[in-house]
Amino acid sequence: MSMQCTPVQPHRATRATRPTRMSRAFSLMELLVVILIIALVMAILLPAVSGARKAAKNVASLAMLNSLSVAAGAFATDKQGQRPGYFSPADMGHFDNADRGFSAMQNIMLDLAGGVTTAAANGGTILRVGPRTAVVANVDIAQIGSSSTAGTARAYFNPDGNFYDIDPSRRSIGQVASEAAHRALPSLVDAFGTPILAWSEDERKGTRFAAADSSGPDPARFYWTPNACFLKSDALGARATNQRFQVIGSAYSMLGLGIGSTAIEGTMEALLGNPSEPAKDYNAVTNPKANAPRAPLVFHSAGADGYFLGSLENGGKAAGGTGPVKYSRDIDAVRPPFFDDVIVGTGK
Repeated sequence: MSMQCTPVQPHRATRATRPTRMSRAFSLMELLVVILIIALVMAILLPAVSGARKAAKNVASLAMLNSLSVAAGAFATDKQGQRPGYFSPADMGHFDNADRGFSAMQNIMLDLAGGVTTAAANGGTILRVGPRTAVVANVDIAQIGSSSTAGTARAYFNPDGNFYDIDPSRRSIGQVASEAAHRALPSLVDAFGTPILAWSEDERKGTRFAAADSSGPDPARFYWTPNACFLKSDALGARATNQRFQVIGSAYSMLGLGIGSTAIEGTMEALLGNPSEPAKDYNAVTNPKANAPRAPLVFHSAGADGYFLGSLENGGKAAGGTGPVKYSRDIDAVRPPFFDDVIVGTGK
């Protein structure tokens, strides 16, 4: 009897079967909730980040102006008390300069950063600049920061390139000047890219505190004309701000062209007067007058908004948008802040 054997199949280990994990997509409602949360976080963080950046730039501008003040002091020490400024405040304030557009800060930098030369102007690197046709000097841009053949023994102030628009594409953006050389000459700017104003007291110290220009027999302490090239601009600096008076409710400078000379002179008195020394007939409402300047030389940054004493800031609104800004109260008040401008005075 024959027997038939069935081959035994080798044992195969069976793999444990894992339960299948069910994939689940976000519902539309859950996705909207996530987006809303992200938007809320961004809304909270972005203003804080933006505010921190503005504060940092304000600090940088203040530090630069303080360094500039130290340089001006060093120059005055070396020059027996003479303030920096190649041309006098009276020449800078001449009414011709309102159109020529040579700025007070450019004038001061000729002494602090050098560049004045006896070489002939060539329309390129050597420029012929000055507040009047007959009151000029030749400046070699390549020598700025080294020395001047006109008597400056050294460069007192050589700012970082971020504060000095030496790049031809950045020079004096928006500067209103009939002379191309004045637009081509580098200007000092703040951390926001807006040119710096400089207010230098006329040594003659006439009976008027502020005036549009230096014409007339009675000099003033300060003149608007040396800064006219910036205060007449409708697209100034990196932010292309319109400094000129427009309609009330829009943004402009309370020192800008078009507000009117009386209002501008009153605002200049508020800006440049010593808040601790009001005149004897001082009245904060009816007759805001200064008795003495806050300093013989004042450096002025427009701050984060790019407007010199902006019309939409608290101080501009308090002045009704047409000025004048009140002496002492609206310039130096900190709480609430009336203006975000950075102001540094130097000299005695």
